[in-house]
Amino acid sequence: MANSLRYQRQSLIKLKFDQGMIDQAIFNGKQLGSLNNSKMKGKSNWVGLLSEAAIAKYYGSKATPSNGHRHYDLIINNHKVEVKSKRNYSNEWSIYESSKFQKPDYYMFVRVDNPNDTKDVNAIRLAGFISYQEFWNNCIYYPKGTQHIDRNYKSNGNHYNIKQEILTCVSDTAVFGISNEVQLKLSI
Repeated sequence: MANSLRYQRQSLIKLKFDQGMIDQAIFNGKQLGSLNNSKMKGKSNWVGLLSEAAIAKYYGSKATPSNGHRHYDLIINNHKVEVKSKRNYSNEWSIYESSKFQKPDYYMFVRVDNPNDTKDVNAIRLAGFISYQEFWNNCIYYPKGTQHIDRNYKSNGNHYNIKQEILTCVSDTAVFGISNEVQLKLSI
């Protein structure tokens, strides 16, 4: 019951972005090339980089880049944060087995809305976050080839999923240095 109420109250927070951020993310994504632990083999690097930039912009001076550290993307209010992104809607968030080596303090999940797999971005939304330990204590394992009926999707790799309602809504906490009152004003 508590989780269902939490889920009903929780809304994804729209993050600010501009065309310059998109262009920079696309350029940097091409420079990165294919990554060893990339589900999309580097084709969506720009989505992750854009998500990181939008999160950094949202948290302002409280967020600093990891400078290429493989275990996390940003440091926000002294917490190591790994930003996980996706371009489709679902109520589950994934971490692929190839990324299990990462040991952040928190995972932060971001959705980039872009139609028809183009570089046109309609919105970037912060879904929430979860501590490293809480993710691994509550995730569900899906082997490669699992058919996800609710999304008409067959997984292309072993992965671990967490339901949206398990994530902490950013407006419910001040762990990253933004109080509830300020956070709620920013999300309106």
